[in-house]
Amino acid sequence: MNNLFETYPSASSAYREVVEHSHDLANWQPSHPVVFETGKRIGIRAIRMREKGAGELSFKRLYSEVCNAYSRGERFVDTKPKAIQRIRLQPKQRDEFNAIAHSNLHMLRAALGE
Repeated sequence: MNNLFETYPSASSAYREVVEHSHDLANWQPSHPVVFETGKRIGIRAIRMREKGAGELSFKRLYSEVCNAYSRGERFVDTKPKAIQRIRLQPKQRDEFNAIAHSNLHMLRAALGE
């Protein structure tokens, strides 16, 4: 059920949060769904590159709309990329992967006529 008294981060702090985390989305835990949704709608890449139109004023206008939509009950799909878990290979596994890679490289070179 909607909480009419739910509070959202201020537009300025939401913008700063998106800017600060735009380079590492996988490890970012947004303070509220409206923060990530606004960044996604305005364009995380545009914010990261500081493209014209993705500035704080544009963000604040859109943020207000997203907060209103959330207050009306709209919920957003989390499309944030997940962090990739790194695994350590055993020496034997590494050797097997290297052999496969070299074999594939040789086949590719042969196909290209090198």
